[in-house]
Formats: sequence, structure tokens, C-alpha cells
Amino acid sequence: MKLGRDVKEEVRRFVNAIIELSPSRNTISRLIMLLPAGEDEVEEVMPEVFEDFDYWGVLKSALGIERLYDGRLTCSGGGLSYIVRDFIASVFKVFRSEAARSALSALVGEILPNIEREWIEARVNMLLSDRRLGEAAKAALLALCERDSVSTEDLLKITGAGEDVVVRLVDRLVKLGLAEASDGRVSMPVELRENYRVYIKRLVSR
Repeated sequence: MKLGRDVKEEVRRFVNAIIELSPSRNTISRLIMLLPAGEDEVEEVMPEVFEDFDYWGVLKSALGIERLYDGRLTCSGGGLSYIVRDFIASVFKVFRSEAARSALSALVGEILPNIEREWIEARVNMLLSDRRLGEAAKAALLALCERDSVSTEDLLKITGAGEDVVVRLVDRLVKLGLAEASDGRVSMPVELRENYRVYIKRLVSR
């Protein structure tokens, strides 16, 4: 039995709607995926969200974004932002698979992007475009691509930056999900290393 044109169009719209929900393509999804973060940090990378302060208050409430005891914003359990965050993380795993993307591409009749990779590129570019951290971030990311982990002392030598810059850089890497830090050592998250290390190295080296 052949599917009618309307059903095929609905399938195409369904898949494209999921893609357009990606944080690399949607401001609200980007806000959600950057949490937890300080309000000033969110405003720095997404000033458009704060253009209407009253609306920002309503938006936080509707999305289920709450303020932690330390002042950071986060997705409250059971709220819309929490659910969307988990959904996007699950969708990323699907689109990470070349086989899954190929099957979906065949279904809708167009080549679909790896939206997880798009989001990684967006976060790397956020960091590299930071006037205070960009050059140090480039050196640090290259080191993280080449080594299992580096110490904060290593980063001082690798980046040639001062201690205050390195501390701020490690904090930013962790908040963007590009690194993990523990006991004075910094490493790339396992999933990122296993799936995108070469891609990140190419991004940073260009």
C-alpha cells in the first residue's frame, strides 16, 4: 500500500521539526542546553533573551527554569526545560549514528545534518570567539584532543596565559560541556572524545 502525499509530507515536517529544535538552530533550545549557568553568563552569549526583562521573567517560569542557591539558573525537575533537555540529548544520540541519519534522509528525500555535531561546533565557536579566552581556548582544546588529560599546570604552559585566565578557561570549558575537571586535571568527556575528537581538532585548527 502506497502512502499518500499528505502522509509523506507529514513525515518530512515531523523530522524537520525535530531538527529545528536543535540548540544550534533554536534560541530557546540553546538557552536550555547551556544550563546550568549564571544569568550573566547566559546574557553574555544570548543577549537577545534579555531584551524584554518582563518577558524574560515569564519565559523562565513557563519553561521551568529556576535559580539555585548559588545564583545559577537551571532546569527544574519535571519542568518543560528539563523534559526538552532530555529529549534533545536523546535525539543527538540518534543523529550521531550515520545509519540512522541515512535511513531518515531516505525517508524525507534529503540529506540530513548531524545536529549533535552542529551543536558542538556552535559551542567551540562560542569559546573561540571570546576575546579574553579565544587564543588560550584554541591551545587548550588542541591539547585535550591529543591527550587523555592535562593538568592545570600543563595548561599554563600550553596556553601561555596567566593563572586567572586558565581558571576562567577551565570553568568555561566545563560549563560548555567540552571538558571535565577533577583533582586538578582536565579531560574531554568520553563521548566527545570517542565520537568527535578529530572533528573538534579540525575545527580548532582551521
